[in-house]
Amino acid sequence: MSGIEERYRFVLRLLPASYRQRWEEDMVAAFLESVTPDDPEDAEYVRDFGRPSWSEIFSVVGLALRLRLGHPGAPPRYLAWAQAVRLAALGWLFAYAVAGVTMLAFHLWLVGRVPGLAAPRGGEFLPAQADRWMIASVVIAMLWLPAYVALLVADLRVARSLVLLAAGAQAILLLAEVGRGAPVGGTLLVLLALDALVALSMLAFHRGAPRVAARPWLVALPVGVAVCTGLLVLSIPTGAWWSEWPGQCSGLVVGAALVHLLRPRFRRTPSWSLALTLLVGAVLALRGLTLLDYVGFGPAEGYVGPGLIEMAALVAVGLPLAVLSIRALRRLPAEPSDLAAWSADTHE
Repeated sequence: MSGIEERYRFVLRLLPASYRQRWEEDMVAAFLESVTPDDPEDAEYVRDFGRPSWSEIFSVVGLALRLRLGHPGAPPRYLAWAQAVRLAALGWLFAYAVAGVTMLAFHLWLVGRVPGLAAPRGGEFLPAQADRWMIASVVIAMLWLPAYVALLVADLRVARSLVLLAAGAQAILLLAEVGRGAPVGGTLLVLLALDALVALSMLAFHRGAPRVAARPWLVALPVGVAVCTGLLVLSIPTGAWWSEWPGQCSGLVVGAALVHLLRPRFRRTPSWSLALTLLVGAVLALRGLTLLDYVGFGPAEGYVGPGLIEMAALVAVGLPLAVLSIRALRRLPAEPSDLAAWSADTHE
């Protein structure tokens, strides 16, 4: 085996084993034919020292992601994982959409721009005016709402574009805050990572994916906005810990996990168990790193104790969710019922 062939086969290990079993030799032959020069000396050099190009590597990575994220006819385990990624992404976009609408309503109220509702007075935590950074943060936060709605109505092109725009704009804003002197803590890193994961999760939404049941997600949106806005309004005099967004995410995920664990009819498929496990892990990372930032940069008083309780609750529901997910996945076949048809369909 030549050096370039060995390196290309190493890259192909990213693909599912069943797919490699059917197509690896054909892919290797086609690749070697495309990179072998006509000149014998150049061909010998390429065989010994050549490497797959970055475009070829990215092509294999993209194919691996597409296959593992629920291409029609894929193995049931892959389909379950793909559905779990879609549900987790929708859950996170729901949280972002709620936060965006809540931020807009709350800041309009703070600056006295809500008709018929006077701005609050005398609050210790109220901004004096809407500066450019606050306006920018509200505008960027509001980008998640149309992205969320676009996914629910299955307009995938618009949804992907808006998610990429929102994630990129939010990353720029976070890095700009660092440029203004904000500390570089774990919260910044986990938010950047979560935004990147949400953007990548859009690969799981494709034409072959099952359509989202939009009505429950749409009904949940105004409920979430009302609850979060109410918590923010009640927190004005004291800055209570339960108005904090990571804390609200923790409460939401723990509540959803308890409903899932205590009601067996919600556990008919492993997708929700997997999705909630992913969300528990994301919120646990966010909650833990924000607490570290509170301790390191302040204010920590009144936040650390409740935050540790939230982390304990997340672990308490996350472990049984993980066990349920593993057991459910093991009951699913690892390979499709018609391997040849699946491989031919995806290869085309």
